Amino acid sequence: MTRTFEVTPDKASRMQAAPPLSAQKGTMVQHSILIIDDDADIRNALQLVLKKAGFHPLLAESGQAAIALMEQDEQAAGVAAILCDLEMPGMNGATVIAHFQRHHPMIPVLVLSGAAPAQFLDAVGQQGVGDWIRKPATNETVLGKVRGAVHLFELRKAGRRSKDRPST
Repeated sequence: MTRTFEVTPDKASRMQAAPPLSAQKGTMVQHSILIIDDDADIRNALQLVLKKAGFHPLLAESGQAAIALMEQDEQAAGVAAILCDLEMPGMNGATVIAHFQRHHPMIPVLVLSGAAPAQFLDAVGQQGVGDWIRKPATNETVLGKVRGAVHLFELRKAGRRSKDRPST
């Protein structure tokens, strides 16, 4: 039986070390991934998995903490994807996702939840969520979905830049 969200030293050494970097005007930029989950063990495990894959994880234990973190321009500027738990005390995941869809529409949101598919669809199906990762998930599944979200972010950013250029 494989445990999830676990990177052992042996497994970490075999993971691809190529960091997901984006070329912008000749410089390389490391993407930040915002992890929002009230479970410290899940946050820490995801942090380790994403860090080993070359991402810069930012951690928030609640929706309120995530919103406060994203209000800091220097933190928000590097975020290319958001992993958000659906079921959290206080501000639930659906409310957090709605906030980020309004205030940071370029950043794809991945829902990370143990909720059943029907519950997921009821909660966030209409909010433009990029994808869904059902707990428990393997490291490879998480990394694949995160890489896909970062790619979507890059496409959105490139599309916005091309729209912002004056036509000649």
